[in-house]
Amino acid sequence: IRIYDVTGKQLRQLDLGHLSPGAYVTPQQSAYWDGHDDQSNPAASGLYFYTLRTGRFQSTQPMLLLK
Repeated sequence: IRIYDVTGKQLRQLDLGHLSPGAYVTPQQSAYWDGHDDQSNPAASGLYFYTLRTGRFQSTQPMLLLK
């Protein structure tokens, strides 16, 4: 999963590796973004985009960070 700001700059990449199908609900198990970039700088409230990529699937969706 890659997280981008509205200008298209990549802020963070979350590498989850291979996961079996199932429910992942805790931050330790799931894809969890703590609102910081790769250098641990906090992101401002606002609109961001995430791209989820798997072997044959890719989807980009908006998300709103509220603090």
